[in-house]
Amino acid sequence: MKKLIVGTTNDYFPYSYKNGNGFIGYDIEMCEILGKYLGIKMEYQGYENVSDIILAIKKKEVDLIASGLSIISKHLEQGISFVPYGNCPYYSLLVNNEHKYLENWSELDNSNMVVAAAHDTIAEKIAKEMFKDASINKYEQIPLREALIRKKVDAIIINENWAKTNHIKNADDFIILEPNFKQVSNLGIGYARNNHDLMDKLWKFALRYANSQEQTTNNKKWLINA
Repeated sequence: MKKLIVGTTNDYFPYSYKNGNGFIGYDIEMCEILGKYLGIKMEYQGYENVSDIILAIKKKEVDLIASGLSIISKHLEQGISFVPYGNCPYYSLLVNNEHKYLENWSELDNSNMVVAAAHDTIAEKIAKEMFKDASINKYEQIPLREALIRKKVDAIIINENWAKTNHIKNADDFIILEPNFKQVSNLGIGYARNNHDLMDKLWKFALRYANSQEQTTNNKKWLINA
């Protein structure tokens, strides 16, 4: 094994983000640490959404998925296995100039409101559990921010680090509400289930990476609440 090809998303800061001809982000730096551990080169291929990366793994175009990906049953059913490396809670973001005077999360739960979440994620599950009357729209990860800024939706549910990082960059466009849930999503590196040799290497790396100085440094650099 001379190299691993990592499928990642082009715009999911702080986990993975296209920057010129390369990629930056938490998962990218973690993969570089993985490459050093294995003594191989890491190559990155960008995609617009996770569904395309899963298809690329099935076609053997990439070896790994690394992009702040939640470990959920839908992905497991698609033949993707995971090595966990961290977790993240979820919050909502609201368009600032439309809803900044809301006092209670439940005010969003009416038939005039549209709440969006990334398809096949824990955020979508939370949206369905929390909102009984509001419309729920499903998006891929990437268009969520634009849908919110352009007022196509009233609110989105997204992971904490994405929420707070993008709020810093777009403070005039939306605010963060922290509702009465705190559901944790487990994040992982994805790989094809039948790749047993790679699975063994990834688990050994994960055990080494957990609570290491490298993980601490990466957390502090990229994650808001680290």
